[in-house]
Amino acid sequence: MRAKLLGAFGEARAAEYLRKKRLDILAMNYRCREGEIDIIARDGRQTVFVEVKLRAGKAYAAAADYVDLRKQRRIKLAAARWLQENGKAEDEEDCRFDVIEVYTSRDGASVTEINHLIDAF
Repeated sequence: MRAKLLGAFGEARAAEYLRKKRLDILAMNYRCREGEIDIIARDGRQTVFVEVKLRAGKAYAAAADYVDLRKQRRIKLAAARWLQENGKAEDEEDCRFDVIEVYTSRDGASVTEINHLIDAF
């Protein structure tokens, strides 16, 4: 349960960050049988599929390191499904895949850093 709450906290901070960067949030926590996407946003003419990773520090690895090839494939499949469900041709839509790293204090009470990796994969 704590992991779910922390995940939701990280996603909310990432969405706030994207809004400040003037991206429009289209959907959050999109789920389908192919996978899930934390945030789907619009950046001008581009549809942006965002994976959010929250960690309490960088002691072991950067948060983005946890978005391995298997996870990337699942996100891409889920993105294709979302595009199909929303009447957008996958080969005609300008898309990118970003990762947002959210780092918190050890107790998880506050955000210490947000890194936005644009076009991460």
